[in-house]
Amino acid sequence: MNSLLCKVKKIFKQIKEFFNLQVSKFGMLKVVIILITAPFFAIIQWSFAIVSLYKFITVVPWSEIVQVIFFTKDHQLNGVGTASALSVLLLAVNVWDGRRKAKRDLLSKSRIEWMTIVRPLIANYVTYVSKYMYLYYLFAFDQNPDTKNEKNKELTEKMEQIRSEYYQIILYVPKNDSNMLLLRNIENLFGEINNITNYYEHGINHGEINDGDPTPEQTLVDEYISKLISKTINDGGIYFKEEWERAKKGK
Repeated sequence: MNSLLCKVKKIFKQIKEFFNLQVSKFGMLKVVIILITAPFFAIIQWSFAIVSLYKFITVVPWSEIVQVIFFTKDHQLNGVGTASALSVLLLAVNVWDGRRKAKRDLLSKSRIEWMTIVRPLIANYVTYVSKYMYLYYLFAFDQNPDTKNEKNKELTEKMEQIRSEYYQIILYVPKNDSNMLLLRNIENLFGEINNITNYYEHGINHGEINDGDPTPEQTLVDEYISKLISKTINDGGIYFKEEWERAKKGK
């Protein structure tokens, strides 16, 4: 086997020297030839590696090794050898189990830390949105320029808070199917916030909303927003409960 390997290597060496001699003046051609022949050489190397592994498996006298470890010369069970082999096996199992538990604990800890960050973001976001809706209602019907200007400043600050919480939520919660229970409501609320100016301008100009008794259109929109906020909270509770169960299992 070794002599055959040496002969093959010698042949490849001669081929390589031949090509080096022929293409010494053509560097690019040499590169092309190397690229073409490289996979072939790789296959040869892997073949020899497989053959060597096969020889190791088939040539090693495993039965004799087992006989020496587990049995005495009188063909009696070797307690010391058996105990040693079992100790090695148990050590390997313990190492594997320890790594598995460490990985599970790391995942669990990471998920709990993630939940600790995200849950306050959701709570703040919903609170700010609700507050913004109420402030905008007061702002839309305020006829006093001074107080209206103050309300406008407060709305601007509140919108900055909403956007900050929203962007952090988007960064911490990837957009995938498993997170849509939470993100769908977050996105819907953000869309309503961005559409609130058009809603009030259209509603006031067309008499659909006023500062007195709520109109049917106004009542419908108010109920929709209230339900959307409640749904965000309820779905968020379900979502984080599922995440907590996954955290306990280290998934």
